[in-house]
Amino acid sequence: MGNGRTFLDEIVERKREAIEADKDVYSLSEMKSRIADAPPVVSFSKAIRQSFGLIAEIKRKSPSKGEMLHRNVADIAQIYQASSIVRAISVLTDRHYFDMSITALAQVRALTKKPILRKDFILDEYQVYEARANGADAILLMAYVLTDQAKLDGLFNLATGLGMDVLYECRSIEDISRAPAGTTIYGINTRKMESAKPLGFSFRYIASRLLGLALDIDKSVELNKLDLVTEIPEHAIKIAESGLGAMDIAKVRHIHRYNAALVGTALLNSPNGVQWSLNEFEREIKASKRLVLPSRQSIRHTVPV
Repeated sequence: MGNGRTFLDEIVERKREAIEADKDVYSLSEMKSRIADAPPVVSFSKAIRQSFGLIAEIKRKSPSKGEMLHRNVADIAQIYQASSIVRAISVLTDRHYFDMSITALAQVRALTKKPILRKDFILDEYQVYEARANGADAILLMAYVLTDQAKLDGLFNLATGLGMDVLYECRSIEDISRAPAGTTIYGINTRKMESAKPLGFSFRYIASRLLGLALDIDKSVELNKLDLVTEIPEHAIKIAESGLGAMDIAKVRHIHRYNAALVGTALLNSPNGVQWSLNEFEREIKASKRLVLPSRQSIRHTVPV
């Protein structure tokens, strides 16, 4: 991937092409009209605020981990619906990199009463209307993808105007400073999006992935990014994203003081099954309730920009 282009650049380019193709199937005006038949919004923010829990993800594959061991959307959705620690469900809707689509979100909507987050590379107002028309209660907006402030603000205002919540995803202090007015939900993503390579990109990439799997190390995440939580407004809902396992819960909840953890791969790639992995998370969440909370000032660190 030469000429200084990153994997993220490639993702955005492919996504723009996919959006234009989708518009050929349903025009923007048709998508807007479909919202009238959409199910009522379920409050994503209210569900997350009630107590610490998971935003459990559904995807069939990912650029960093390949195909998930557990790929049946309906089965996974039903497990998440029954779980007492799953506050909301995140559904990937990207075809090329995650083997999912907006129809998967509509499928999950029919199987759960919990709020659903549309997780995708949102670049265009069409995707916002499409999310609501298919039953999404919240969308993800990535600061480091939406570098045009007017576009970022416009998509945020459109989503909230349709009654949805917005998970505003950051990877730096600069990202946090660009939060649209009215932002109440911040996510800190530890994934190395800029340098990630697509599956099968090179022998070196494949070798590094195999080594990481053998050592049980996810080299595509930078967990020290979670320290950015100290830069988020005190009143906001704070969500830790990417590369988290059950053993990280106490730290995420009590040291970093997040309100929820967005977890996908740890559940979907568990050799013992999704339910078994959820049980592990539940045990850690219950155990973490007995810990004493430190003050916010005592956890302030020097955070990466």
